[in-house]
Amino acid sequence: MVRLDFSDNILRGEGIPSSIFKLKRLSYLGMHGNRFVGTISPNIGSLSRLQWLTLDGNMFNGKLPTEMGSLIALDKAFLSLNSFTGTIPMSFSHLTALKFLHLGFNSFTGDASFLCKKPGVHILADCYGDDPELFCSCCAGCCADEPEQAYTADVGLLGCFPN
Repeated sequence: MVRLDFSDNILRGEGIPSSIFKLKRLSYLGMHGNRFVGTISPNIGSLSRLQWLTLDGNMFNGKLPTEMGSLIALDKAFLSLNSFTGTIPMSFSHLTALKFLHLGFNSFTGDASFLCKKPGVHILADCYGDDPELFCSCCAGCCADEPEQAYTADVGLLGCFPN
């Protein structure tokens, strides 16, 4: 299997189903727009061919596992609109194929500027305002705490502003 997409189906469950981690040829995992809860399993690192990951618009929480840094083929990751916490794992610096990373509307903290060392990566994060949750010197867009606060056509996302 190369592509698995069950987005926008209002599905519920705890984390990413463990059977998905057995799909070693999986390149696209679409889970956005559902009601999944819980943390992301470290087993996600076993999906070495994954290029596109959409987990946005769920109710995932906790810290991102460092094993996500093993997803060396990952090109796009949409992690926004969840309840993730903690710092962005330093292992994300190993995501050499990464072109787009949306982290907005979570509760990440710390400094994500280490992601800036990779040229051409487009990052959106909660770095807007006087007291941002996450510092990101190269983010293409900074999101406000509440997605309803504004819309900008430049970034194309509700509540995110060009940095």
